[in-house]
Amino acid sequence: MSGVTRIALLGTITTENPGPKDVDLLVTVDDEMNLTELATLGRRLSGRLQSLASGADIFLTSPKNRYLGRLCLWRECAPGVRLGCDALNCGRRHFLHDDLRTVRLPRSLVVSPPVEVWPRVVTRVPLPPDLAPLLHTEASLKGA
Repeated sequence: MSGVTRIALLGTITTENPGPKDVDLLVTVDDEMNLTELATLGRRLSGRLQSLASGADIFLTSPKNRYLGRLCLWRECAPGVRLGCDALNCGRRHFLHDDLRTVRLPRSLVVSPPVEVWPRVVTRVPLPPDLAPLLHTEASLKGA
């Protein structure tokens, strides 16, 4: 997808926890990227995982490793549409849920996430047995 420069995995999906509660993705996006298509894909992922009693969070970061917030999962994203929206700048950048008072990722996690899956695989933690076969681990940098 044009504008996406990195996709990484965070959280319990990268551990040997036998029942991770959700999938946490860290997606690096260009500053001017339109987030509409990414939000659509995020809603599809969440819907599929909800059918498995799980969920998904998609965290966004800038190319300069600045945490931006999460991807808004509402189908319609505009100021005043959802009274419960806690985004600091609702609608300024469509589908950016910048709830920075609620969720902030440490810079160290943004710079060096546990597992990068695209554009190349980089692992910084031991991979769980069910995840390892899904990644081309021969291309990874163990302990980077």
